[in-house]
Amino acid sequence: MSNAVHPRYDNSYYEGNQQDRDRPALLLYQRWVKRYLPPGPVLDFGCGMGHLLKRLSSDRDVSGVEASAWAAEQSRKRCPTSTVYPSLMDCPDSAFAGIVSIHVIEHIDDEGLDGVLQQFSRVLKPGGKLLLVTPDATGWASRKKGKDWHALTDPTHINLKGHAAWRDLFLKHGFSVLKEGADGLYDFPYPPRSSKLMDVGLRGWPTLTQFAAGRMILAPGTGESSIFLLGRRAA
Repeated sequence: MSNAVHPRYDNSYYEGNQQDRDRPALLLYQRWVKRYLPPGPVLDFGCGMGHLLKRLSSDRDVSGVEASAWAAEQSRKRCPTSTVYPSLMDCPDSAFAGIVSIHVIEHIDDEGLDGVLQQFSRVLKPGGKLLLVTPDATGWASRKKGKDWHALTDPTHINLKGHAAWRDLFLKHGFSVLKEGADGLYDFPYPPRSSKLMDVGLRGWPTLTQFAAGRMILAPGTGESSIFLLGRRAA
């Protein structure tokens, strides 16, 4: 399996992208894992510095995969009860009831992603589910921001696709799409408005409603990122 990921994932990367701290979005993802993934062990693919890993470990057995040796060490320190693997290929067969992966697959090229999706199927138990979040290159935010869309500012985002293209890729690899949606808007203001406060008031309420509900209610294409709940491919 190709490991074609961007090489620069050290402390400067995580600090520069504000991934070095716990944040409100992780509470929502924690609630979605509890709501949408089956009971049993969960794998956090691309667990970074372990903030979501630590949240998930409060009520279930959770492991991680992290290709960055530096970040993996931070995860192990933050969540010492969890195993953090350097690669999906190190994970045992049919070991996990669910997989969660938040803003990771956009860092992997198509060849590498083909291998990742095959490995997802291998490590999931029968009936297992997968929760994925990744930027939507054809979503409302991308269309409004254009070249200033925040997902384009990260040089490690080497695989940006629109919602339909992601959906087609998952189906091609034999996964079923059980539920799909969007994360909402948060990079205020959006054109043509210049006032951040006013734009939050006018456009921010659907995002806040979804956060408060703790479930996926926003339609695909209406936010910054795509969200997919996938079922394990048939054997």
